[in-house]
This record gives sequence, C-alpha cells and structure tokens, in this order.
Amino acid sequence: IEEAFLRGGVPYRIVKGLRFYERKEIKDIISYLYTIINPDDNINLLRIINTPPRRIGKQTINKLTSYASANNISLYQALNKCRKIKGINKGTLEKIHGFISMIEELRECVKSNTATEMIEMVIDKSGYKTFLLESGDHKAEERYENIRELMSISILSGDQMLEPFLQELSLMSDMDISDSSEDAVALMTLHAAKGLEFDYVFIAGMEDNILPHANSMYKWENYEEERRLCYVGITRAKKGLFMLYTKSRTLYGNLHVNPPSPYIRDIPEELILFIKNPFNVL
Repeated sequence: IEEAFLRGGVPYRIVKGLRFYERKEIKDIISYLYTIINPDDNINLLRIINTPPRRIGKQTINKLTSYASANNISLYQALNKCRKIKGINKGTLEKIHGFISMIEELRECVKSNTATEMIEMVIDKSGYKTFLLESGDHKAEERYENIRELMSISILSGDQMLEPFLQELSLMSDMDISDSSEDAVALMTLHAAKGLEFDYVFIAGMEDNILPHANSMYKWENYEEERRLCYVGITRAKKGLFMLYTKSRTLYGNLHVNPPSPYIRDIPEELILFIKNPFNVL
C-alpha cells in the first residue's frame, strides 16, 4: 500500500509504526544490495560489516578506517589489505576474509540474477535470515516477512536486475510524502485502530489466510480473536466502509490465490454492495 501511495503521490501517515523503508531490517538488506553494486560505499559497508554480528570489533574497524583515510582508499579496499595493518589478530583476519569472500561471491551473481533473487541470496549467504529468526525477538517473524515483502516489491516492479531496481528504490525513498496533517491517508494495523474513528475506512487483505491469518486456523480462540480484530476495523467507519480482496496477490515474494475472507459472509447481505475492479487506476 505504501508503495502504491509513493508511486501515486498520495500523502499518508503511519499511525503507531514506521514507514516501510525506515525499518531496520529493510535498511540492512538495502545496504547489502548497495554494497554489492558498489563496495567502495563506506556508509553502507559500515552498516553491514557486523550485521549479523561477525565479531569484527570496533577497535579493528577504527584501525581499518584510519588506514583507509591515511592511504586515501575506501574501507573495502582497506579490508582487502588488512594483513598489512598492525594489531589485527589472526582470528579477526579470517573473519574479515570471510566477509570479503561473501561480498565477492554475491557480486559475481549480480549479472545473472534478478533483484529478487539477489535479495534471497543476501539473506541466505549473509546469515541474516538465521540471525533474525533465531534472535529470540518476538517480532522476528514479522521482520522477516518485511524482507519478503521487499522481494514482492521487486517482483511487482518488473523483477528487474539489481542496479535499476536500486535506482528505482532511491527515487521512491526520496519522495517524502509522509504527512502528519489531517488531510492524509492514515495507515495502521487493526490493533492500532482501537479507539479511533474515521469517516471512511478501507480494510485491505480481506482474504482467507490473511484475515483470518493462516496461523489462526489451528486454534479456535485465535480464529475468534482475528474475528474480533476484523470487527474493530469495521466499527471504525462512521460514513463508509470498503473491504478489499483480490483474486491473487504477490505476498512475501510468492504468488497467493486466496478466497474472500469468511468474515465477509458474516455480514448481512443487504448491507453489502459488491464492486468489481473499483481501482483500475492502480
């Protein structure tokens, strides 16, 4: 939805949350992608050199950056010459070379793989996926799904090669149309909507396996909790409610074909007007 608003120039604000491209995991993966294209980009390299943790310590990084500055070279070039730098122990040297090998391996893949495939390779070869899902963070699965959603964005943009995809991302992120005023679309989760009211409400993703979520099918109480959340969304509208579902969607990098949400059937037929393809413009 954010992507569509950015492309369409529609002002929006996010309630109780971060914009998609401001999320840490998205910034991390994009920094990997920029480093693959241009390893001499010190800012992006510094972001990922220890993400996930590789035990290349701050003192070592300070020595590398000092060496790079003294010799008028990039940090990545300094990494390649790390054996010439005094005070870096053998174990750290091996970790540095492991990092360089991983980046070079990914750089070799750029010419023959799409941006979507490169994102998949990055989260796998860098260890980011394992690090995230085994971190113990209660939001780990959600953060991983955000990365998969970045893959969906790549697919929907034409599944192009990495460099043009990054150029497009750069243009999109430069379009700062977030707006804290009232005259902007308010984007929020159903949880964040509790206690709020709006003249018109749009609930996107009214499809089985999304609302209700696929994980809720295993326990009746979870299924009913999803129903209560849906009710919260419905009752936020004062004048009009639009419940949106699609025949198919690209979600987390994969094509999904889901039937409409069973919760729609719970609404009396006389209260519903079905509209086919109302948003052709998008």
